[in-house]
Amino acid sequence: MVSDYWHIGVDEYEKSWYSTGNLMFKNFDECHFKNVMEDLHAYCTTQVEDETNVRDAVPPMINACSFRLILNRMQTNVFALVTQTSALGATFQQEGWEDQDPEDKAYSYQQLGHTLGQVFVDLTGFKPTVLSFDE
Repeated sequence: MVSDYWHIGVDEYEKSWYSTGNLMFKNFDECHFKNVMEDLHAYCTTQVEDETNVRDAVPPMINACSFRLILNRMQTNVFALVTQTSALGATFQQEGWEDQDPEDKAYSYQQLGHTLGQVFVDLTGFKPTVLSFDE
């Protein structure tokens, strides 16, 4: 680990950026992030009935990820959201974090990704589907 960022040579920065870029493009190839983002965009631009509107006989159509629906889902799922985030916080506040094995830390970061994904699903109503990618 570098302790003095101001006295690092350009070659070290270049090597770091190339490593980061390679990792990013490998993740694009392996994890299909672009497909997931396209699915999210398509879902969020879908028009749905405003389930929070109780005044009108025929509720107006709004985007599936509108702020109004997200706030409504947040209110509905508040217990699950608090439980998930507090469990995640407990994972990262474990004593001796610096002394933990890399495998335990990797598991904690995996839990972070899973919890953030679940919070997103609870707030937006997006239901991910696992598909197989044949290449």
